[in-house]
Amino acid sequence: MKTIVKKIMISGTLILALLAFSPIITYTLAQPSPISYSYQNGQLTLQTDKIAVKVTGLSGAGSDNMPHIMFWNPDDNNTIYHLKFIQLIEFIDENEDQVFQYNEIPTGNPVFSFASCQWNFSGFIEEENGVSCNFTLISSGIPVGGLNLSEFTMILVVHIYSVDQQITVSGENTTVLGLYEVKLDIIMSGWDWQTNEPGTMLALRVDLTWQSSSEAQLKIGLPGGHSVDAGTIINQGEEQKIMNTAEIQQQLNFTGQDNSTLAYFKFIDVAQDDLGSLNVTASYSTTESGIKLFLCYPKWTGALIHDPTIGVTENILTAIPLITIVIILGSVIAVSAVGGILILKKNGKI
Repeated sequence: MKTIVKKIMISGTLILALLAFSPIITYTLAQPSPISYSYQNGQLTLQTDKIAVKVTGLSGAGSDNMPHIMFWNPDDNNTIYHLKFIQLIEFIDENEDQVFQYNEIPTGNPVFSFASCQWNFSGFIEEENGVSCNFTLISSGIPVGGLNLSEFTMILVVHIYSVDQQITVSGENTTVLGLYEVKLDIIMSGWDWQTNEPGTMLALRVDLTWQSSSEAQLKIGLPGGHSVDAGTIINQGEEQKIMNTAEIQQQLNFTGQDNSTLAYFKFIDVAQDDLGSLNVTASYSTTESGIKLFLCYPKWTGALIHDPTIGVTENILTAIPLITIVIILGSVIAVSAVGGILILKKNGKI
């Protein structure tokens, strides 16, 4: 009977050893992975094992041809998050709250929709620890009311990294998380300002929405802790100011019903122009499944550069250390082995 006990103990030890080296277990480790990328027929794709990104709306004129970024956690294909660039709006901050409301658009309607544009793709640039590419707006020859866009340039730069990158803005450090985040550079110059009134600003409208096969509706958490539920109605002209926190990065979260953060969009509340730093503010109204976000920039000199970021949170499996899983499974095996011995003993076989 000692032979039976010995076999049980040996089997448990072998199973534990195999589990320690099993590919299933090593999959849960947060190991760096290569970045895959491609561009074909006006569609950009980027992917790591933590985030998947698709960019469309860049190939030609038409109602859907606005830069449209879809991103998701590869371990959760049921929920897709959307960031869509809609338009630029010049406005006069008449109520002096430093953010955009629709009733502040001056006479002449200086609104530029990206739906009438095309974008040139630069090709991929392999950087140290990452990949980047540019999309340059082709604005020449586009009639936009009284706006003269012959001198206007806008470039969207997309960066994705395999390791964390530290960035310094206005003397403060921020970090772009490798594998989990995509950094966007918004670069603009030559805007045809229609008014010299004090408080003249430019708003960049981007829409943040989600698409899910689940019946549960997500929420968008604003900086400072306030959340916006799907179906909340904010009428045009009543756009709400987003109150910036003390941090340099302002983060808007896609949250589940338990308020856990699933994905996010964040922007640095400072932009750079040829003369230095400019404060960036924001307001929002609602859509059916998200919000319209208006990033607001004061008049600038030369080129304005601003740095938003999109990202997803870590899958829960990757957060469990390997040694913890081995200990848990080892305990289960040990208990099973002892149970087996007790049953054999009860039956008089040992």
